[in-house]
Amino acid sequence: MNRNVVACAVASAVVGFCGYSFLGLYPTYLKTESGFSTTDVGLVAGMFAIGSMPGIPAGWLGDRFNPRWVLIIATGANMALGWLLFNVHTAPVGQALLSIGYGTLASGVLIVNLYALVQRSVSPGAVGRASGVFLAATYLPASVSGYAFAALQSAYGWGVAAAIQMTCLPVIGIAALLALDLRKLGKPTAAPTGA
Repeated sequence: MNRNVVACAVASAVVGFCGYSFLGLYPTYLKTESGFSTTDVGLVAGMFAIGSMPGIPAGWLGDRFNPRWVLIIATGANMALGWLLFNVHTAPVGQALLSIGYGTLASGVLIVNLYALVQRSVSPGAVGRASGVFLAATYLPASVSGYAFAALQSAYGWGVAAAIQMTCLPVIGIAALLALDLRKLGKPTAAPTGA
């Protein structure tokens, strides 16, 4: 375990916490606050998964450019989308586009590049352990994220709850990314010829 693995774990925990609170309560928000039909809720919430499709080009961005800034920019954009999702009442098409955007950044950019970064932070013999740290850091906070978001929603309403959990909390992830020591990262390598 080194500084970069810890920084990636903290950033991954924030992504998991925010992402899974979104997945858990967004359908409830759409049904109760926006009055969407069950069919529209299923369609709009499911659009998040389409966002994972740009994972390959998003991974290329992290290989080609400074991964810290790729992740910080994606986190900042996701913070804005997290606020918009729960504070701007739009028709199903508008919410579907926001959901795709959030999924693109959370699954397609953040998860892909954090996973690559944690692997580049260790020697080849420790990639399995680093991957385990990444997965635990991402999914363990998810186990309480829906409860936390629901408690905030009960106390303050949807808009403020989203502002706290989906817009303010990711600042911790950005701080962790700023702590990365990029000099200690392994370089992405090209695939062997004939692979």
